[in-house]
Amino acid sequence: MSFEVLPYSLARVRAALALVSQLQTSEFPQPNCRDGIQLIAEMLQARLTLAEAFNEKTSPEIVDTACHELLDTLFELLPILGFFLRSTNVRNAFEFHAPVARLVRQLVPNFKLVLSSEWNFSPFTYPQMVSLPNYVLIGLPASESANALALPLAGHEIGHAVWEKESLGKEFRPRIVQALLKEIRGRWDEYRVQFPHVTHETLEDLYSSRTWTPAFKWAASQVEECFCDNFGVRIFGESYLHAFAYLLAPGLAARNPLYPSNQRRAENLVTASERWGLHLPDEYVSNFRDWPSSLEVSAKFLCSLADSTANSVNEDLLEKCDTIATDAGVLPQNHEEVSNIVAAFRKLVPGTGARALSNIINAGWQAFHDPALWSDYPHIKERRAAVLNEIVLKTVEVFEIEAVLRGE
Repeated sequence: MSFEVLPYSLARVRAALALVSQLQTSEFPQPNCRDGIQLIAEMLQARLTLAEAFNEKTSPEIVDTACHELLDTLFELLPILGFFLRSTNVRNAFEFHAPVARLVRQLVPNFKLVLSSEWNFSPFTYPQMVSLPNYVLIGLPASESANALALPLAGHEIGHAVWEKESLGKEFRPRIVQALLKEIRGRWDEYRVQFPHVTHETLEDLYSSRTWTPAFKWAASQVEECFCDNFGVRIFGESYLHAFAYLLAPGLAARNPLYPSNQRRAENLVTASERWGLHLPDEYVSNFRDWPSSLEVSAKFLCSLADSTANSVNEDLLEKCDTIATDAGVLPQNHEEVSNIVAAFRKLVPGTGARALSNIINAGWQAFHDPALWSDYPHIKERRAAVLNEIVLKTVEVFEIEAVLRGE
């Protein structure tokens, strides 16, 4: 190892700590950000102190390993610091945080939520982090982060946190393997065309299993994504379907085997809605399109196996979603409550008495789709969407005040 590596590593960490110190002087509307930054500061300082104790007697292998770890740590933590900083931007709707954080605490107790705008158009969540294991970081597209009607998409991201907390990947793995093997045996002639050296007897041995491992990985990922879509419907009701179509219809042209196809995701949302007695948007699935796959022949075949496998466990996923949400006390959509809130919106006033955040957002979508909304107020016509958004956000504020008064 060259002489400069350790000094370079120490300098990089000191620079990061200087940045952290600057961030700690910022105002954070979400207190979880300040707590997270403090944890990062303590972690960096502890590792810096350890590395500063190295001297000429320290084994080069130990120094080299420590420098690798310091670099890995910076690669992991810097994006998180940026995420925390973006959460302070006024493009975020701060009204969301408290009620969504309470929802997260119901579903994944002791976890801390941070919502922020993000420069990805698709909402996403950071994977479980070694450095901040009890944090849920959800990014919404910067262009939509103040749009109350897009909030249900956070339900999908919360689903990923629930999936990890409940160890559902481990639970569903045997089912996915068995379903995939059943699918392969049911399409054996097609399979042998792609993999002629595999026989019924060798299908599950170490060598032959490599032929279907990509299909298993894709199916496992699709199952998690299906769970998260279903979970979004369970906790946000009809509004999840509207928000999903608003942001993603007709779907991306390039097929990603890690996700169900565009139409399959829409069909699954319809199935989830029917299960929970929700009103379906007219011809919902027709809003989505699938384009011809650009995958090679073998990969296309494996992807079709993954698709069928993931679809075969969807009923189990719906059952799991319902059990987890019900046990956590997450109320399903209440149609009467939604109607009452819509009635308030028609009067240009915030709704009151909501018992679930989802009912407020569902009322917002119902009002959005009402062509007669505020037709008697022509001066609102050009600002209709913005006014509706403001009323929904005010209703979320009222909802939070009422929840605090109830001691929730």
